[in-house]
Amino acid sequence: METTIIEFENALITGTYVNLKDQLVKDALLENGYICGGRYEGVTFENVVFIGSEIQATTFKDCSFVGCKFINCNFHFSKFETCNFVACTIDSCNFCITNSLSSNYLSCSLTNSGFTECKFESATVLDSNLDLKAQELMSEHNNKVEKCFGQFSEEQIAA
Repeated sequence: METTIIEFENALITGTYVNLKDQLVKDALLENGYICGGRYEGVTFENVVFIGSEIQATTFKDCSFVGCKFINCNFHFSKFETCNFVACTIDSCNFCITNSLSSNYLSCSLTNSGFTECKFESATVLDSNLDLKAQELMSEHNNKVEKCFGQFSEEQIAA
């Protein structure tokens, strides 16, 4: 299996079994990146764009994502635990058996994404744009959702 490896200020940030702790990853483009079996703890991702990336069996703990974009990404068997997402865009992504535990979403956009056996538990979602699928997911598991707005389906617009 061939893996693209990206080095950022002498720290490996993508690849297989990468462990990164207490680092800043800023102004990076990760296009068609592959992150598998890794652990990211206390990492701040600032203005990082993930396009077409595969994120599998990876744990993000106490991480911050600020102004990041996730476009056409696939998340499988991954976990976001006590993470903060601020002004992030998550669009056209697929989440399969991926969980978000006690994470915060402030002024984010979560649209056009699919969720299979996923759980967002004890999340706080404030001032965010959620499509119908994301709204359904966020309405479960003790989540706090406030001041959010959503996109309407074509059926709702026609009614």
